Amino acid sequence: MQIQAQSPPASAITVSVEGIEDAAGYAAVTAWLEAAVSLQGLSVEEVSATTVVYRVRTQGDLQQLAAVLAAHTQLQ
Repeated sequence: MQIQAQSPPASAITVSVEGIEDAAGYAAVTAWLEAAVSLQGLSVEEVSATTVVYRVRTQGDLQQLAAVLAAHTQLQ
């Protein structure tokens, strides 16, 4: 799977995850996002064939969140 992150204004970031092929993959990515960063909220904004776009809200620094996500661009 590939993850791309973009920073919209405020304390949220948009995370696009490509390569999700089934419900188990979706569950794994969602669980990883919830465990990897200190979240205030996690929601799904868009779903297509093998891509899920999440909106991630955090209480912490968005730059730090983006760095954590950038370090994990490939999940297995």
